[in-house]
Amino acid sequence: MESGIKPSSLSVCREFCGKFARGKCRTHENLILFLLNHPSSRAKIEDWIESEESKQRSTYSAENTHDDCHGGGRDYSKEASSKPNTTGSATSDFTPFKSNAISEKERELGNECFKNKDLLGSLLHYNEAIKFAPCPKLPDASHAKENENGGVNTFAIALANRSAVYFELGSSHYDKSVKDADLALRYGYPERLKAKLLCRKASIYAKQGKIEIAQKCLDLVKAGATNWEEFGASGESRSGKSQSVTKDENVCKKQISLPPGVEAKICETQKQIDRLKIMNASGGLKEEEESNTTNGVNLGNDWKENANFVSASEKVAIEPTKDTSERHVVAVDDLEAGDVVFKEKPYASVLLPEFYNSYCYHCHKSLPENDEYFFPCFRCSQVKFCDEICKGASESYHYNECTWLDLMNSVGIGHLAVRIILTAGVENVLHCVQRHSEMADVRNLNIFSKGADKYSRVYSLLDHVNDMYEEDLFQYALAASFLTRFLQSKTSFFNGISVENQMKVGGALLRHTCQLVCNAHAITDILPDTLVKCVVDENQKRIATAIFPAASIMNHSCNPNISFFFQDGKTLIVKASKPIKKNEIVYNCYGPHFRRMPRAERQEILQQQYFFDCSCDACNHELQTKCSFADQFEAFSCEKCESPISPANNPIVHCSSCGQTQSMKAKFDTMNAVGDLMNKGQYFLDTDSLKAATEAFEACYSLAVRALYRHNSTYGQICDSLARCYVMAGKPNEAQKFLKSSLEYVKVRFGEDSVEYTRELSKYESILSQSV
Repeated sequence: MESGIKPSSLSVCREFCGKFARGKCRTHENLILFLLNHPSSRAKIEDWIESEESKQRSTYSAENTHDDCHGGGRDYSKEASSKPNTTGSATSDFTPFKSNAISEKERELGNECFKNKDLLGSLLHYNEAIKFAPCPKLPDASHAKENENGGVNTFAIALANRSAVYFELGSSHYDKSVKDADLALRYGYPERLKAKLLCRKASIYAKQGKIEIAQKCLDLVKAGATNWEEFGASGESRSGKSQSVTKDENVCKKQISLPPGVEAKICETQKQIDRLKIMNASGGLKEEEESNTTNGVNLGNDWKENANFVSASEKVAIEPTKDTSERHVVAVDDLEAGDVVFKEKPYASVLLPEFYNSYCYHCHKSLPENDEYFFPCFRCSQVKFCDEICKGASESYHYNECTWLDLMNSVGIGHLAVRIILTAGVENVLHCVQRHSEMADVRNLNIFSKGADKYSRVYSLLDHVNDMYEEDLFQYALAASFLTRFLQSKTSFFNGISVENQMKVGGALLRHTCQLVCNAHAITDILPDTLVKCVVDENQKRIATAIFPAASIMNHSCNPNISFFFQDGKTLIVKASKPIKKNEIVYNCYGPHFRRMPRAERQEILQQQYFFDCSCDACNHELQTKCSFADQFEAFSCEKCESPISPANNPIVHCSSCGQTQSMKAKFDTMNAVGDLMNKGQYFLDTDSLKAATEAFEACYSLAVRALYRHNSTYGQICDSLARCYVMAGKPNEAQKFLKSSLEYVKVRFGEDSVEYTRELSKYESILSQSV
């Protein structure tokens, strides 16, 4: 939708809302057909697509220079800016397409940094060179020869340069150096320079004590082997056969011209290998043992996957909920706190745009800061991958969205909906659409069994299309129609598919959009939030949005009995946060948690987004007692007994615990003074006036400790700020007292199983270790 236009102001919206009002027949395909066949909405959709394409053309000059730019079927080029570069980068004017000019400029900047021993600076520029370099379509020897005759292979050369940086950075980066060297050899590195890479690999293997592989690499250099890229990082040929070197060394050296300095490097590396052989023979060298540790978590010896409920523990099962069109997860055996309930990878996920540079686009693992290693997309320069494996795995969906990511991001949750469609493929989608009644039947539990089609599990999730308000449904349907038309006109996804079936797929796309309103799950990571001198706060932040069909079956409670986190990027791990007895239901929280907001607010959110009234234990307790757990986080403290007193409009209030009469106006005045002192303290912190900041927060604390309840959120923030000041001043003993109060607030507010409490506890333990 165009910015600033309300849907209700459009005549087509009013027609849509009348025709598909709640209570009337709403089928996904009919909603799509109505909007794509209506002259007004069809014209708006076409204008929308044309507008997005025009943005690309206006931002990225449309010179069809094939050598300089590869745009996923469309050729646009964007040369490096001729303006003075004040950022130190050739990419201050961003382009999502490939460009030799930008790549070569970045490589030159990297070379300058490398000459000046600025390794991290050179790595930054070589990474940009790799990102923007047009990539060979086929990594084979014939393409390498084409590059030798027709131009410089900027991609392979940038990889080789980055390999050199990793080599200089030392032993912890050797594996990355080898990986880049292998990629450069495979993707057309110039023949005359390949000996340099083999020498570098031989030197690395020698330093790692891998004598046989090091010797084989060096023998290849001596022999002048022509099929360099066949020799992989393992020391074996990619065909699995051992490399044999039988040519006469002197004759072979005449066949190739070694780059300057390589002969000396050969001699140096050979001496290193010979020394290692002597040490090995005398028992003085031991091969490094490979570590068996992983970044994952220990799932416990009792974890077994349920064959009838894939991705779930055998201690739980999926059941239809009696007298409803829903399902739930129930314990079929006792679960202890900490037991793993689900271990699930998403069917599809979408990385948020602000994390394109720092996370793998496919697996969502964090790319290491400073020395970040990544593999680029071959068509666009916007996304990064861990390696070729992740890049290859993304082809099923990224091929059709590549260079259109700005457009995809403009449709919000619709991006994940179209990602589901692209991942499934037309055949799978049509199969489920044609068996809609069977797939949508909550009693059909076989689709969650091992071996069943994964897409059918996503398709089966509730979409609440008949519960949605008319204007909301219009927005979702318009976005789905737009994406359907985009797939028709700008991609090859529908090639060979009849228009009738294209509309069925469009209907499925709308179904997924509606499902995701209720079933989309945030993928989170702990990221630095605020840096103040030596103290870093870290917060859980959403980096991606995903759909987990098995975990989505869990019903809601405002006081859930599970907690979750993410392993290896996007694998969801769900654990029991408290004991769950056999036959008890496993509950998730859909967002509105009793610790974070009062019942009325929770009920409103759940009704608007999930279309139900919650009757969990927490909601029923608040309904009966007329008291919310969250009230204490805004409460004042009784002057006599220190019990919580909720803010009120009455000038005089009575403590419900001791009956003491108190002035509410005086409490609000104190609260205002506390707020002013907090602002002063933060200002002094921001301007590096640590002493003044500490004095302001101490004065603030003196007022707050008398007026605010000990679990008041403002009181918790004051204690945390004072602890920060004392840590920065090198006084951990003084900080300990305030951090303990802050820790108590976080424990009560978010719970012992929360990420917030775990983070605060870690901070507290760190301060304790510094205390005398």
